Amino acid sequence: MKIQLLHVVLAAVFCLSSVQYAQGAELGCPDWSNYSPWSGGGAYPQLITNDKFVFLTSDVAGLWRAGGDDVRWTAINNGLDNLHIAALVIDPFDESRLYASTAKGIFYSSDAGETWQSYSEFAKGLRFKRWSNVKPLSVHPSDSRQLFVGDLLGDVYLLSDDSHVVIGSTPTNKPATAVVPLGDGSRVLVGTTETTTIYTVSEQVWSIESSDSFGTIDTSSSQHKGKIATALIGGTVLSLSFDNGASWERISIADSLPSGATAHRVSLTYDTNGKLTIFVAWYRDWRSGIILSTDSGGSWSNPVRKRNFSSSNPTRAWKSGSFDQIMSVFIVPNSPETVFLTTYWGHWKSTDGGKNWVEDFITGAANTAGSALVYTSKGDLLTGSMDVGLIKYSPSPASHSSLFPQAGSSYIDSLFMGTWDVAGHVWSIVSQGERIVAASSPWSGDANQIIVSENYGGNWSVVTSGLPESYSTENTVWEKGYARALVADPFNSERLYLAIDGAGVFVSNDGGYHWHETSGQPSSLKVYNGLVADPNNQGYLYLASPGTGVYVSKDGGQSWFITGLRGKAIYDLEMDVNGRLYAATQGARPELYVKDGLGKPWRLLRAFDNSGTVEAIAIDPNNSKIIAVGTNGWSSENIGEVYLSRDGGKNWIKVEGEFGVGVADLAFSPCSDVLSALQYAGGVIHIPLP
Repeated sequence: MKIQLLHVVLAAVFCLSSVQYAQGAELGCPDWSNYSPWSGGGAYPQLITNDKFVFLTSDVAGLWRAGGDDVRWTAINNGLDNLHIAALVIDPFDESRLYASTAKGIFYSSDAGETWQSYSEFAKGLRFKRWSNVKPLSVHPSDSRQLFVGDLLGDVYLLSDDSHVVIGSTPTNKPATAVVPLGDGSRVLVGTTETTTIYTVSEQVWSIESSDSFGTIDTSSSQHKGKIATALIGGTVLSLSFDNGASWERISIADSLPSGATAHRVSLTYDTNGKLTIFVAWYRDWRSGIILSTDSGGSWSNPVRKRNFSSSNPTRAWKSGSFDQIMSVFIVPNSPETVFLTTYWGHWKSTDGGKNWVEDFITGAANTAGSALVYTSKGDLLTGSMDVGLIKYSPSPASHSSLFPQAGSSYIDSLFMGTWDVAGHVWSIVSQGERIVAASSPWSGDANQIIVSENYGGNWSVVTSGLPESYSTENTVWEKGYARALVADPFNSERLYLAIDGAGVFVSNDGGYHWHETSGQPSSLKVYNGLVADPNNQGYLYLASPGTGVYVSKDGGQSWFITGLRGKAIYDLEMDVNGRLYAATQGARPELYVKDGLGKPWRLLRAFDNSGTVEAIAIDPNNSKIIAVGTNGWSSENIGEVYLSRDGGKNWIKVEGEFGVGVADLAFSPCSDVLSALQYAGGVIHIPLP
């Protein structure tokens, strides 16, 4: 049996959340088929083009491609094992051949990204990271099957698909920011943020020709009638060479930059008449801009006249002013009127030499880290995410809006620095009619918070009363303890339970406005997402602690004891209306355990045929026999799957589709005709159910 995906990708969100349905409401059947996905939410390290396609990279969701007339991006991750892309290179001898440096190795495509495979066994062990490795790969100018490579550890190699040569290491083993072959490839320049080193080969032995303390962050080259211009950028200095690196002109651009700014990206090209155009990008804190030279760096100007910010991104519909921190700049070769930028939250295009810019000129590159996915009593979809907060999607008519933080002058005051102690991540959501309650961790605040709205997101109260005054840093799953799991008491809608990683279980008896610790706490305070309130037995709570087991409290949190799955890595819990409790775990394979009721033992329901962990469980609110689970890998591994059972877990089918790193949360639509899957990194995919 095949389930075909309805490819509607909403921007969404990282981590996990149990799905909370409003009780006793008559819900409509949302139709998502006309929804237009928006781009944004995460970092876009690079954009490059060839004659046919534009390619866009992500640090969490892999790669996209678009043709000249396309209005939406298409994901091209088939065979790409890791989706953290540091940089992408097009083979200058064959534009259909691409090389991608990732957090776990180098991959290549010979069909313009349709399919990918590992470059070599040795290359699988190399590591790259966006921002640290800006241009770490270069194709050998005399042999397109060889690559010059500088990795995260500062090691420099000449690779082919069946061999590798060690060229050397960067001074103090800093990550290689830029790798530039010079001339015929017998010399190669390797930059770091602190140094620039040129290596040369003689009789197949590489040695250092020169090394100095000029930091090279980025590089760009262009050729016209045999003349090659090479640029290096770092700090406030641009270096230019027109003789394959035999000599360099160092040009101070400090007077052309804002005070305190760092120049960190460069792109240059000759036009068809041999005129050289250079764009340099700079940043200061989170602000960024560009400067332009058309006389080989002799003079500089700011070409930007207008920025048309995207209104489709609900988290940034308010945005105006400067660019966010620029991650790449790219001039179309021999066509200096067409320029692209990528930033931490968007991608831009100018067709008039950098004067006027359009953000998200192609849509659909959903790039957020998911945490929570909830259908409301009105048939809307609420998503919580890292960085972009809480978003509401309405299917009819199709629309989306940022609920928290709310866009407006108070949010963007001083480039939103004034609200960094409020805005940030949303981990878990409870929807109760007009009331919405969510667990949140602000960017710059010292502790977790609860946000409460009594008018469906129209206004919010930020609550910290009774919560810990700082993040826990011991006995936590991540480096600090976030407010990961939030559930409502099925017997009392005013009572809410909150599990904070490393801090324990808290309870509110007034709808989320005041909190206190439960009088008893489990022996392990680690929690990822698993917290359940039993719908049939008042006061019964279940808490999953990764590496310890599943706890039960029969008295609303006054006392706790382990009820099974000792030592298991447990990442989610879900209970159906009959009291059947499911646990998402990671064993030798992704595993789903079930406890059939009070007094019943845990048993393995299914071990799925891939690697990673089960991280999300959904139960059809209209038929508890129908269960869906999502799996994912760690460290940006491209191994996510979704499975569906219609007979209580006896038999399973794998849902066809590309889920990237995997699924963080799942929800059945109110009419049970759609399964919504929230990607761990990317967006929401709506799957029609027969």
